[in-house]
Amino acid sequence: MEERNNLNLVRIENTLLSKQTKEILINKGKIKTLQDLLLMDYNKLKNLEGIETKHLLEINKYVNLLGFNYFNETNKVSETRKTLMENGVKLLEEEGLPIDLCLYLYQNDIYTLKELIMNYSKLDKVVGLSKKGRISLELELQRLDYREDDTLLKNTELSTYICSILYQNNIFTVRELLKDKNLEKVFGLKGLGINGYLELTDFVIKYRNNNLNREDSLVEESEFNKVHVRRK
Repeated sequence: MEERNNLNLVRIENTLLSKQTKEILINKGKIKTLQDLLLMDYNKLKNLEGIETKHLLEINKYVNLLGFNYFNETNKVSETRKTLMENGVKLLEEEGLPIDLCLYLYQNDIYTLKELIMNYSKLDKVVGLSKKGRISLELELQRLDYREDDTLLKNTELSTYICSILYQNNIFTVRELLKDKNLEKVFGLKGLGINGYLELTDFVIKYRNNNLNREDSLVEESEFNKVHVRRK
């Protein structure tokens, strides 16, 4: 856990820098880790063979997100991260999530596990988060023993009206809603109406289908990792 959260031990090939930038840093600059990158003189960095302005901007943005900089620029994410840490707020990186994954979440104003859970249903809209990143995030949440079922209904696409009806019947999370006995009760409520019935039906079907697809993806990822480890 400690090693995982130590930025100085993160290897360049394991960062989310572009493939071309990583190749330049590793092959031309002999830069193996983030520590090597952060300690490298900027003038030496910008003179590396093959490096262009676009690569320098990418690197600068990346190290800014880590709380460092080459151009002495202020950065919203690094400043927010620093402030939260100073105030004793436990950030996602301290929960054990890979720093690269955390950076994408931080860019979308998701800094803590609570914020991550509250925004779980919106993760497909996280800027910059690839399908592979989403799967990695799913696996991390499994490790933290979080289930999508724990999502509060108000943080789903269900309307405020439907949520209010469910709250009146002591149903506050997706998990509680999907219990068979609760589904039977909910679909029998008089105040639901035909539109509410259709909205709930679509939500339950969509949720269960997404859950099945997600489980298949996680199984595929897990099997790939097992094969990859064996080959190593």
